[in-house]
Amino acid sequence: MNIRPKQFMNSTAVLFLPFLLLIVIWDVSITYGRGPDSKVNHSYIATNREADRFKILSVLENRVRDRKLIEKAKEKLLTLSAKKTHLIAALSERITNAEETAGTDIAFLLTIALIVLP
Repeated sequence: MNIRPKQFMNSTAVLFLPFLLLIVIWDVSITYGRGPDSKVNHSYIATNREADRFKILSVLENRVRDRKLIEKAKEKLLTLSAKKTHLIAALSERITNAEETAGTDIAFLLTIALIVLP
């Protein structure tokens, strides 16, 4: 059985991407989960959502050169929940703060998947 390294990496990435997505969503839902009696400051959330959108769009503008796609992503970001927007912003921050590695590429793919998928 002769497996090429590139073929192995592609199949590994395809298998691990859904697994990583589940881990990230599960981890953030536990970390940012709120109880039913927690008080929420809505103006703070609105301000944070704008900051989160700015982080996401800055990463997209650096990585994606197609203006139409960026405009569509902007429209989609307005429809996402605060929780999902914050998750994508956390991934975007990781992309911004890290070097060009496989981890940043995976974080970018997760970001795109979370924006595109309903």
